[in-house]
Amino acid sequence: MISDELTYRDVSDIQLPYEIAQIFMQGALRIKRSIGQNIITQSDNTQDVFYIQSGSVEISIQAPNAKEFIFREMGAGSIIGELSAIDGAKRSLTVCALEDTVLYKVSPKYFLSLVETNREFSRWLTHSLV
Repeated sequence: MISDELTYRDVSDIQLPYEIAQIFMQGALRIKRSIGQNIITQSDNTQDVFYIQSGSVEISIQAPNAKEFIFREMGAGSIIGELSAIDGAKRSLTVCALEDTVLYKVSPKYFLSLVETNREFSRWLTHSLV
């Protein structure tokens, strides 16, 4: 039987190095989300960026026919929400906590300043997006 859902967890996801994560968290607000709570909702106008310190999230999209398609899961050490901070567009995906999750949230302004001023972070981001 073929499922309409595709779940993808890639253990090769590039985690933010510890030293850079520490810099990211300096300008961040620590937040917690419980199982099932949304962190990002598709079509929102928010542009905050999140670092997942612990836990895991599911990334999905609501198709025009109202079906939800699950793309992948991401865990500790990952960054989510960076595309909206970069392009200023509405959120294209929904991100939901799969378990109790601790995140650090930064404004798009802080995120973009890291990209512009921290060469290691810029290299990491470029590599992770490719």
